[in-house]
Amino acid sequence: MQTIEFKNLSIAKPFSEEYVDEVEAEIGIKFPQKYLELMRQKNGGAPVQQCFTVGMNEKVIERFLSFVENYKVDQCGIYDIEVVWSQIEDRLEEGICPFAALYGGDFLCFDGRFQDEAAIVIWHHEQASQGKSSITPVADSFEVFLEMLKEL
Repeated sequence: MQTIEFKNLSIAKPFSEEYVDEVEAEIGIKFPQKYLELMRQKNGGAPVQQCFTVGMNEKVIERFLSFVENYKVDQCGIYDIEVVWSQIEDRLEEGICPFAALYGGDFLCFDGRFQDEAAIVIWHHEQASQGKSSITPVADSFEVFLEMLKEL
């Protein structure tokens, strides 16, 4: 697995396993182990390796979302996965969960609807409507996705 580096001062504080369990129960998804390993090390933030290609388009990650237990008072609270999910859940299908913000307002999401290990998709905010996601497949797993990342 590629080592992902994060820009200074862009990561949130450590989180508890109980909080991850709460988020998984609320959203209805099981986060991939490789993703949780990365979050335990860095807990979100702006990655140095932030570019990837989908088809003919290059995409840029603004930041990985975080697990922020005290999201109401923490400065990183607006980047909490559950907070972001709650803002767009009416335009997400069940089993889809954002984990990174892309420049331009779209999100990278886990898509756990069809397989045990969630695939990675882009959720398009401008095309999504009530109860219906507009998504583009990116990778079959989080581990495969990490190998796609490169520096800008």
